[in-house]
Amino acid sequence: MADGNIKVSVESVVHDVLAELAQTLVNEHGVRLKSINFNWSGIEIMGETARWNLHSVFIESEKRI
Repeated sequence: MADGNIKVSVESVVHDVLAELAQTLVNEHGVRLKSINFNWSGIEIMGETARWNLHSVFIESEKRI
């Protein structure tokens, strides 16, 4: 870091944003996310995955009444 640049992993940022979203949902709405599952399929061109398509999202959650 001699040049003063800081490198941040995109994956780390995504985790932080999702954690903040989950905490906000429980604090403001009482909804607790238990798990989220994204189902993907890749489109291959010449043997390599060229693009990913999201097919579905499964969210398990609960809310206190």
